[in-house]
Amino acid sequence: SRRHYHPFETAVYVISGQARAFFGPNDERWEDVAAGDFIYIPAGLIHSTENTGDAPVEYILARAAPQDSVLSAD
Repeated sequence: SRRHYHPFETAVYVISGQARAFFGPNDERWEDVAAGDFIYIPAGLIHSTENTGDAPVEYILARAAPQDSVLSAD
């Protein structure tokens, strides 16, 4: 995904696949994630994701939001 942020908290549970989750306006922090991992993204944190495996990444999102909103950080 491209760099973006949400005005609400997001929790992600990775079901399958491998990815690198980037955080910050210039991707200055990152975490490699795989099946069984959780990611917490606070409201307003700029982030993006890159698939680093050979298969699609499947995940479940939980958001503290009445509707989906994505704001571009670029």
